[in-house]
Amino acid sequence: MNPSRCETTRDDVDWAAAWREHLLRSGLEANLSRVGLLPEEFWTRFGGWVQRLSRNGYPGVLLERVMALVQQGDSVLDVGAGAGTYALPLARVACQVTAVEPSPVQAGRLAAGVRQEGLTNLSILPHCWEELDPAEVGVHDLVLAAHCFQMHDIRAALSKMCRVTRRSLILIHAVDNDLTDTLRTVLGVEPGPNYIYLYNTLCEMGFCPDVDIVTRTYRVPLETQMDMFRCNPGLSEDQCRRLCHHLEGESRVSLLDGQPSMERRHSDAVIHVSM
Repeated sequence: MNPSRCETTRDDVDWAAAWREHLLRSGLEANLSRVGLLPEEFWTRFGGWVQRLSRNGYPGVLLERVMALVQQGDSVLDVGAGAGTYALPLARVACQVTAVEPSPVQAGRLAAGVRQEGLTNLSILPHCWEELDPAEVGVHDLVLAAHCFQMHDIRAALSKMCRVTRRSLILIHAVDNDLTDTLRTVLGVEPGPNYIYLYNTLCEMGFCPDVDIVTRTYRVPLETQMDMFRCNPGLSEDQCRRLCHHLEGESRVSLLDGQPSMERRHSDAVIHVSM
């Protein structure tokens, strides 16, 4: 999808307000709170999930899309950098990378990666994006925010990103996945807000973003997938059993190295705003 002009899907929607309402219902924080899991407990478990995805080629094409926009001598800002999925490879080619990461667990993993690679051009700001003053961040040639949008006031968060962007703003967020409809119809589970809210909020702000949809597939052990689902969207043990039974009935579960596993499909949007 590469819109030639900026259009919202519905003119009567305040997309930033709709984002906040949706996020409060079914965003990560809401899901963790519902099952009584602290954020840092989640991020500790999340590390194993990311390692599993990286063995399946993640971030792959998504990283390629970002790297294609990096120029020699660039300063890059990575908002919600996590353990460095993007920040570390960016630091290998950019002049300077600043990583914003509020989670102590994730920031610790990122710092370990910096030490392991001997990087001297990557600095970490251990703060929430919403709490940072633009003066603390500085202006950067390229600003990236990937899968980090647990931000209630999304218009203010995006506006701040635009203020510190000299040339390119890149947002990466979910479109859908192969279990979106299954979770909704079988278990009544609503997914979190997808990329269209970000796209339309940017449109309401006067920007005309380009959007590229990237679809990836990967194979994951069934129990590993269920363990993540226990966190987000916060499935109960009964719901996990029902979901497994449904997937087995659809012949979506097969053995790999003696373990029940399944192939997954996930689509992400790469939203690019040229300043």
